[in-house]
Amino acid sequence: MKTSTSYQLEQLVNNIVNGQGDGTYEVAVNDFGELEFTVVEHTIGYYVSSKFGGYVEPVQASAIEISYALIRTSLNVRHFDQQGKNFRYLGIWTDPETDMVYFDATAHWTSGAVAYIEALENDQLAYFDIQAGKAISTPRTDYNQP
Repeated sequence: MKTSTSYQLEQLVNNIVNGQGDGTYEVAVNDFGELEFTVVEHTIGYYVSSKFGGYVEPVQASAIEISYALIRTSLNVRHFDQQGKNFRYLGIWTDPETDMVYFDATAHWTSGAVAYIEALENDQLAYFDIQAGKAISTPRTDYNQP
């Protein structure tokens, strides 16, 4: 795993506005008690999102600056702590079809079997295979399931 630049929330939102915010970020608390987001580039393993949903409700990419106050309120230390130690990453992705930006509490697993079980336990439709660069569907992929 390589790590690189760290961002404060305002910088992260600016990156999203400029179409450069998608990615995975390790979430930590800095010396001032604020969340800091460090770009993480895992080369192997799997990402699974939390069943508790994302850190923030999805927002329209074109209106993300307007939604900054909501994002700032939602992405806080308390929420991060509630996700548990495994979900210490923030996954940000923009759906190109809807222009919606998603902020997911995410865990990294090195075992495909563990990732699959975690995806099922977290009611996920899929989990992400980093090396293959693609989502792997779970039995919950049928969107019509209860």
